[in-house]
Amino acid sequence: EDVYFYLNQLLSLDLGFGKLTVQLGSLLLFVALIIIGIWTSKILRAFLEEDIYPRSKMDKGVQHAFSTAFHYLIIIAFFLASLVALGVSFQSLTIIAGALSVGAGIGLQQIVGNLVSGIILLYERPIKIGDFVQIQGTVGNVSKINLRSTTVRSADDAEVIIPNSKIIADQVVNFTHSSIMGRVNLKIFLSEDSDVDRVKKLFSDALKQSNSLIQSPGPDVSFRGYGENGMEFQIGAWIKDANKKFAAENEVWMTLHKVIKENGLKVSHPHREINIVQR
Repeated sequence: EDVYFYLNQLLSLDLGFGKLTVQLGSLLLFVALIIIGIWTSKILRAFLEEDIYPRSKMDKGVQHAFSTAFHYLIIIAFFLASLVALGVSFQSLTIIAGALSVGAGIGLQQIVGNLVSGIILLYERPIKIGDFVQIQGTVGNVSKINLRSTTVRSADDAEVIIPNSKIIADQVVNFTHSSIMGRVNLKIFLSEDSDVDRVKKLFSDALKQSNSLIQSPGPDVSFRGYGENGMEFQIGAWIKDANKKFAAENEVWMTLHKVIKENGLKVSHPHREINIVQR
């Protein structure tokens, strides 16, 4: 009984934080609920990812969106419960929410904008985990979509973190939004004495031997006219997997290089004439 009495006295100890007074027991309960909420979210998300998702037909983007929304709902619920345990009334919560809205209007517009944009991304899903995208000059695969930011893994294996508000406001190129197929488009300039029909046949025949290019429809080689750099030829081809766009481009360039060397074609380079006038 003495132990219970002293423990009760300890938990009833008032702690002062400026004008705020909180009992030690309420503070410990507040911390405990926050920790329980975080662990509950982790356990339930692990259960979904290991037991539920593998047996479902949802794609990875939907799974990630559901897990993220589920995580934040649990955290918010436990946070509100911890505030109530701390002695904060619902009227006080309303006041706090009003203060936060004023703060958001003054200095947190960008953070709030990113959070709202994150909700839009998770709901509308213009991009999904694994999509091959180009955002603000960054090209790579989407690896994470969080409420505040999205992570894109670039070709050099760097993780680029992009605020969600930028994705909603700016142009985004999603190479795999509706199909995993992609396209390679290249330009090459040859000397003005090149035989157009011969060049088109040589390039087309060589590209038809590629395993990474789709042959129906097959590669397209077209003559685009004369430019200051010579005769412009454009090569276009569909590839099976847009995620392998860089590898496919490299293979096409290697094929074109081999054709040019073996058949004596001449690559044209920009020419500049400089006249020096002596006085």
